[in-house]
Amino acid sequence: MKTVVIKCGGAAMQTLESMETMMQDIAQLKEHGWQVIVVHGGGPEISRFCQKVGIVPQFVNGLRVTDRETMQVVQMVLIGKINKELVFLLSQKGIKAIGISGQDGNLIVAEPSIDYVGQIKQINPEILNMILQHGYIPVIAPIATSSDILGLNINADSAAAQIAIALQADHFIFLSNVPGILEDPHDPKTKIDTIKSVEPLIASGKISGGMIPKAQEAVAALKQGVGKVHLIDGRISNSLLFLLQEKKQIGTTFEL
Repeated sequence: MKTVVIKCGGAAMQTLESMETMMQDIAQLKEHGWQVIVVHGGGPEISRFCQKVGIVPQFVNGLRVTDRETMQVVQMVLIGKINKELVFLLSQKGIKAIGISGQDGNLIVAEPSIDYVGQIKQINPEILNMILQHGYIPVIAPIATSSDILGLNINADSAAAQIAIALQADHFIFLSNVPGILEDPHDPKTKIDTIKSVEPLIASGKISGGMIPKAQEAVAALKQGVGKVHLIDGRISNSLLFLLQEKKQIGTTFEL
């Protein structure tokens, strides 16, 4: 049975319709015999809730600056809202799913880097193996456990990549709201197809913002044993099935 780790980006989940499209695709993969692990973000939703309570969202190189007050919002939105919505949508489609965070079973162990932002130190996949063995899809919120702090905010791209590496996944897929990793962000025809292009494009500023951690984690995952890494537009129906059944060339695909 092939294993795929899917990172659902918050930017591609801003409407119920887009969330349902993603979960329908994931349900189809499960029905076709794939072993599926879902890691989700929720950046836009976190930013909206921060603004409601008077917190101004701040980012450095695509990563959220997280103080104590922001961390409370992050936990509430990721674990209490988005995680449970995704589990519900999968359950509606007849798929068994369990929502967890990186704190459960010490799945993601991290150390603070700046304030409440964590640097991943270890992935303990035992809880994932247990969930998978019983036929469930684990749906993971990227909050890490730490010896010093109740919870640490982990970039969802990094969390998904490290989980894919720990499981030596056959495929690691970013579901985003863009057609791929582009040399020119305004021209979908400029998709890059080799990891050698990543660092020069980051240095030149052509890969910027939230696309930086995606591109960097794609390279890291490949170099540490993941079979293939893809970035596709998750709002397009059947995109996952077409990609993994190799029926259509979709988005950006990297392999060594």
